Amino acid sequence: MPFQPLGTENKARNRGGKAVRGALFAAVATAGTVLLACSAESVSAAVADGSVAGCMPTGEVCDGVDNDCDGETDEELGTTTCGSGGCERTVERCVRGVAQTCTPGTPTAETCNGVDDDCNGKVDEGVTRVCATAGVCGGIETCTAGVFGGCTAREPANETCNGLDDDCNGTVDDGVTPRECSTACGKGIEWCTAGAFGGCSARQPRAEVCNGVDDDCDGAVDEALGATTCGAGACQRTVDNCIGGATQ
Repeated sequence: MPFQPLGTENKARNRGGKAVRGALFAAVATAGTVLLACSAESVSAAVADGSVAGCMPTGEVCDGVDNDCDGETDEELGTTTCGSGGCERTVERCVRGVAQTCTPGTPTAETCNGVDDDCNGKVDEGVTRVCATAGVCGGIETCTAGVFGGCTAREPANETCNGLDDDCNGTVDDGVTPRECSTACGKGIEWCTAGAFGGCSARQPRAEVCNGVDDDCDGAVDEALGATTCGAGACQRTVDNCIGGATQ
């Protein structure tokens, strides 16, 4: 029986390639034909001169030839993967008989998308954005696994004297009610400035002078201002330097 070339019908019947290879070996064993690499040319030539059409099955390689004689060319040569994260690429190892080269993608700036955009082995690292509570108090939130969260903004609060914009209106320590203060001389009020109360309006103690006022706020008026002595002998006189707020 003459050997049938590996045509479309024959391929369909022998899709796995095993039956075809068996027939080829049997035919070659009978005719003593030297097996060649499978190709359309070798089969056509053998049929034309009446010889046995055959081939020597070998491992499939990327050369555009059906090396293993199963009716398919360059099949099951797999893929190659290179790069990492957003730069990862996968290509077929062989396309139309030509070996392919895998080239990683180009790194880009990291964004909040759950992908390693800059291809450094980390996902969404260092990606933050401004956030706010009630649209007033600002803060920062961080991207984790492609989602922003953990806003650090606090809730608005009543303004206190602490150097912070508690009510988040853009002004620090504004509207803080003055508080009562006092010195040895009496009571007064003081105001909040830069996070601290100060500037008490109560009079501060000062050195006593002859003015009918308790300048040093010790409860006595014009005290310890001394006396002045004048004259000599029977004419000598000594008077207080201040009497009734008047210098003597």
